[in-house]
Amino acid sequence: MKLNNSMHESANCSVNEISVDELFSFYEESGFLYDAKKRRLKRHFSEVNSTWQKSIQTQDIHRVFWSTVTAANGNETNATLSTWRTTFGGWHTQHMVSSGRGVTALSNVCQAMVNSVIKDPDAHSIQFWFRSENRFANRILRDWGNEFGWVGDFAIMEMSGSALDSISDAENVSHMIGQKVTDEDLADIRSFVIENYSEEFATANEIDNADKELQSLNTLYSNLGLSRSRETFVVRSESDNSIEGILVFNWGPIGLSFSFLENRIDILTPQDIDLEKGDRIVMALLRLAKDSYGGSPLETIPVVLRPCLRSAAEDAGATFLRNYSQTIICYENLLPGIEFLAEQFAGSPEPNDK
Repeated sequence: MKLNNSMHESANCSVNEISVDELFSFYEESGFLYDAKKRRLKRHFSEVNSTWQKSIQTQDIHRVFWSTVTAANGNETNATLSTWRTTFGGWHTQHMVSSGRGVTALSNVCQAMVNSVIKDPDAHSIQFWFRSENRFANRILRDWGNEFGWVGDFAIMEMSGSALDSISDAENVSHMIGQKVTDEDLADIRSFVIENYSEEFATANEIDNADKELQSLNTLYSNLGLSRSRETFVVRSESDNSIEGILVFNWGPIGLSFSFLENRIDILTPQDIDLEKGDRIVMALLRLAKDSYGGSPLETIPVVLRPCLRSAAEDAGATFLRNYSQTIICYENLLPGIEFLAEQFAGSPEPNDK
């Protein structure tokens, strides 16, 4: 499953050729590693560095794209983009960074990344995470998702192990039955996710994968001395056995995402949810997950849920971190989508050559 050089030569890109030290220096020089982010990473920086050193040994797991564009006056702009295999056929993309106004270089790395996924025989989707207040990413990636896939908006909370552990088994979760997901739950889970999120979301997250703990994917990671797994829990109504909510507890290598999204809790709830009921669903799901926290190497866990349920997570002991958006494009829309993406970049200002 190696990338052929011809995939990215036309986009003036290299893949996994820049060293981790050079890349992290570029992140800092470009302002991507700002002070608050550096503080969050500092405690785990040696683990983060080790993760990247291992993961970029093969493009089967992690691909770091790099492009340099030289203007007519000799000025250079650089851009980079990182994507990794988060489910067996799904690629998680973040860290779209450029020096100056490197629009052409950014276009190069984005198009090269999409082309590489198109040529992956196992791929079914790409998911981008980005901050809504990042106007450039929001315009490019939100428009791309709205045109060819799906866009969701989430609140990212932060929850400590002690807060999770303090959730009492006696919390008010009456009329709900919670359990770890079994094969019998998978069809209902897919229907719930498609109805309340999208088919793209269900596909990208392999929500109904019989390999519930991602053991096949973990085999790829373990070849590099890394690991990737998950546990899924469901809460059902006691009265009619319908699904009320789903929790996915993800574990992965520390720092593939500088927001630690590879080690996170996803809370999935109905689209039009009563906030009082939502509070009870969130509490019920977190109560189920608390015994799994021992599998996380982090002191705090990102908790991803609908923005309207932020107060429910705060009631459970979480603190708000930021709002994040997610664009998902499935395989059948990647080829037409890449043309749209190129047009979006072409309509953006070019790097300042002065």
